[in-house]
Amino acid sequence: MGIITYIPTWGQAVMGNNASQSGLMLTPYLILWTGGSFIVGFLVGKIQFRKIMKLGAISLIIGTLLLTFANGNTPDVLIYLCTALLGLGMGLIVPLLIVYIQSNVSEKELGSAMGLNSFVNTLSQSVGVTIFGVIYSIFSNNGTEIGIHAIFIGTVVLAIITFATTFFMKNKGSQQEN
Repeated sequence: MGIITYIPTWGQAVMGNNASQSGLMLTPYLILWTGGSFIVGFLVGKIQFRKIMKLGAISLIIGTLLLTFANGNTPDVLIYLCTALLGLGMGLIVPLLIVYIQSNVSEKELGSAMGLNSFVNTLSQSVGVTIFGVIYSIFSNNGTEIGIHAIFIGTVVLAIITFATTFFMKNKGSQQEN
C-alpha cells in the first residue's frame, strides 16, 4: 500500500506531469482492485485459494518489477499498466485473506480474528508508509528519482515475500493445498 503514496510524486517530480495527471496514475489501481475482488468472488470454491493468491502475488511482482525500470522518459501508459497490475494483485489477495481467516477460525474466535486482521492491516499500512518515508529520505539525497526507485525496489522484495507466504498457508483440517 505504501507505494501508492509515491507514484503521484514520481509522476510530478520525475516525469514532469501536473498533479492531476499524476493522481490519475492511481486510477487503474483502484479500478482493478475492485475488479480483482469481483474475480475472487467468482473463483472462490472453483480454484484453490492458494492458487488465486499466488496469481495475485505474481501480479504484484510483475507490477513492482516493471516500476523499477521506469525513469523520467517512461511513457505514462507504462505507469498505468504497473498500477493496474498492483491493483489486480491487491484485489485478488485482500478479499481472499478475509475469506481465509473466516474459514480457518472457529465461530467463537471469528470476531477476534477479524478485528485482529483489521488492526494488523491498518498498522502495517502505517508502518509501511513510514518505512518508505525513511527509505525515501535516505536515498533522495541523490535525487527524487533515486529515492522513489529505492521504494520501488523495496516493493519488489515485499511482493516476493507475499508470494513466498502463499506456500505456507493451509486450510484448517485439510492437507496442504498446492
